[in-house]
Amino acid sequence: MSTYTEAWLRGPSNTQFYTRTYVPQESQQVRAVIVFVHGFAEHVGRYTHFHPLFTQQGFTVFAIDQRGFGLTGQDVERRSKGSAYGKTNWKDQMHDIAWSIEHARETFRNVPVFLMGHSMVFYYLSFSGRSYSANASSVTGRCRGFGLCQSGRKVPS
Repeated sequence: MSTYTEAWLRGPSNTQFYTRTYVPQESQQVRAVIVFVHGFAEHVGRYTHFHPLFTQQGFTVFAIDQRGFGLTGQDVERRSKGSAYGKTNWKDQMHDIAWSIEHARETFRNVPVFLMGHSMVFYYLSFSGRSYSANASSVTGRCRGFGLCQSGRKVPS
């Protein structure tokens, strides 16, 4: 099973984001990067069993705990001043997603970047584009494709 590296990265509005990056084994060539956006009230740790499945197929996964969630919102020693659990808004979230995609593009040059998300990211791209069209296009214009999932069912092993 693949392991991950953890980092705290400064993003939009000087927010400190907790991140995890999963990479394929050195013997595998990176085929693409998946920027993963977790669902509402979740965190990247919830996907520790899921992200390594992509690295086995040659994909790198870059995931952040979104503003107001996971360690980004709750780690009292590392989070940004003013960050708190649930403290977020649609406009900032769109900027954060665009930033995470751009970070992946700069870090892993010469490979395609895909956005994958659960729950919240579907709503960002589907509905918030109406209110924040510039932000939505800044997200969608940076990716080769999208993988969106919205399910309450457990995926079989």
